[in-house]
Amino acid sequence: MKNPENILYYMRSRLSLTQQQIAQATGLNENDISRIENGADNPFIGTFISLARYFNIPVDAFVHNDIKIAISSFTKPPKITHTKLKRIKIKREKFDKIGRKGEEWVYKEEFKKLKGTGYENGINLNFSDIDDADFDILSFGLDGRTVIIEVKTTTGDEGDPFYISANELDMAQKCIKDGKFYELHRVYHINDPKRRGRIIITAKELLENYEFVPETYRVVRKEKNKRNDRS
Repeated sequence: MKNPENILYYMRSRLSLTQQQIAQATGLNENDISRIENGADNPFIGTFISLARYFNIPVDAFVHNDIKIAISSFTKPPKITHTKLKRIKIKREKFDKIGRKGEEWVYKEEFKKLKGTGYENGINLNFSDIDDADFDILSFGLDGRTVIIEVKTTTGDEGDPFYISANELDMAQKCIKDGKFYELHRVYHINDPKRRGRIIITAKELLENYEFVPETYRVVRKEKNKRNDRS
């Protein structure tokens, strides 16, 4: 079955790129990229070639809008081990041991879910590959649609409170606005294999069924005070 998801959206999400960044890198028009991603344009083959070269995948992936063609060109599945030492140090300062363990467990569960579909090697661990990604894993539904996954892990019960950043919440809201699939995976009892599990919460469920309690604020000086100091 042909993937119903747009190949450009998948590759852009996989690398945490904006449409503007792709336009600047390829020399294409940003509006044209937006139309291609929304399926409202039938561009010239040269446009597909430019995109294929930029993402280093077969041009047929764009011609046929088929994610499986792109996935088949990947040399191997993404690995949880890391080689870029500077990036590891930065990321390890942000993610504690429990959080990483939960993300790796969800990755393995998603791989098992998709095994044999042709999409399993396309799962991307953004938490390990991209420093500024606002989600943890890029996966697929069984129908081939791209799913943005945020993982929240606890050693306790499924009902324990969890923390979410403003950027992570913005991602959920943006997915609703753009009609994209988003899931928050609440992993519980991560250190107990017999009790370990996950609750999958959609973006709509997150915003409608959960209460957000402000606990941390970023404090900046008011512009008025800055001007007074200079006078």
